[in-house]
Amino acid sequence: MIRLILSAAVGVFLASLLALLISQDDSWTWVRLTSGIIVITLFIIVRLATSAVKDGTFMAVLNRQPLSAEQLAEADNENRLAVARVLSISRTGSAINDQPVCSIEVLVAHRFIRPYRTSLKQIIDIVELPRVQLGSVVLVALERRDASPVRIVTTPPFSWLRELETNTAVRSLPDAPALTEEQIAGDGLTSATTASSSTRKQAKPTGLRRIPAFCYVIAIIAGFGLTLIPAYPTIAALLDGSTTIDEIRASYEENGPNVGSSPTAKPVDFFTGTNAQDALNAIMAASGNNQMMQLNIYSTFAGAEVLVTPGDSKVDDYIYRDGTATNDGPTLIQPDAEDAAEKAFDPATLDLTILPSLLAQAKELTGITEFKEGQTPSMHIMKLGGVLSISVPLYADYYDAWVTFAPDGSVLSMRGGIPGSASYEAGQG
Repeated sequence: MIRLILSAAVGVFLASLLALLISQDDSWTWVRLTSGIIVITLFIIVRLATSAVKDGTFMAVLNRQPLSAEQLAEADNENRLAVARVLSISRTGSAINDQPVCSIEVLVAHRFIRPYRTSLKQIIDIVELPRVQLGSVVLVALERRDASPVRIVTTPPFSWLRELETNTAVRSLPDAPALTEEQIAGDGLTSATTASSSTRKQAKPTGLRRIPAFCYVIAIIAGFGLTLIPAYPTIAALLDGSTTIDEIRASYEENGPNVGSSPTAKPVDFFTGTNAQDALNAIMAASGNNQMMQLNIYSTFAGAEVLVTPGDSKVDDYIYRDGTATNDGPTLIQPDAEDAAEKAFDPATLDLTILPSLLAQAKELTGITEFKEGQTPSMHIMKLGGVLSISVPLYADYYDAWVTFAPDGSVLSMRGGIPGSASYEAGQG
């Protein structure tokens, strides 16, 4: 499972690296760094696990618990217990719970199997170490009922104690052939007195579970594909030719991180071009009505208070954002019938393409060209004293101003502003 997760993390890393190289969007950097750390960490874990399995330490961990009485009895009944002579013993340098993992070579002398040599790695309790020294005769449990890997039984059953003390055959054996890889894997030498191949116990597979190579490929592809989900709109635009890599990079440089956004989408400034007029047209189309109480234009969106039906006093809020006008429900404070009749106006008479020039004129009249942090331009269109007006508030760090225009662009009133400006002087007069 860890190796499959590692493969998926490799897919994530490759996808984020490719996206970063193509778009030059730094939003992919954290994905690349995070997946890179995960890949390195999991790779180290897998390498350590593989190394542990190869040198036997992993299996020693699995076999650290002594055989239970039931397991010993089962092994005895199946003729899987045998005496063995210790040919060598050494430390591996590993320890588990302060008990050493030892590398041991033994010569096994089973009653019904030809003698053979085999090596094993096993935790040996410090108390038991004196009994497992060069030349010692120990009891071992075979994995199968043929020549197969063994495990030392440090606490032999009482019935085997005399055999261990008196067996001279194993002590006098000069040498024996070592187990072959086939015997370790399960194709051992079986005598006529052992069970048939159809009933004998097969050795449990050791080491890391083998996973088909195509599983790793699928994991990499899955990680790659899932990572790019936020960028699918951009990829689709590239494939159908509606954008280019250069446009994607330019969009990032102009607008900042844009993972998952349309590669050509840019924040709309309602005080440039016909954007304000487009917003008004969209709101009128969505409401199906040409009677408004108020129209508010901000830098990136527009809002309007629209009569539900002409001549009615019920008012709904409409919001225009990202190219779409939506009904935001009833206005919080509803006007009475008289107020609605007095302040309602027909927005179709407005030409909002003049708003950019009105904003520039308001800055010139007030001397405020830089806005307070967090403040952006806005304009509010409504009837003031029965006259349809376009009010432009401006806020700087130490000054504010208010300029009111008529729909034709003429100045109706102004106040505030930086000392010495036209609006300041008008307010002083």
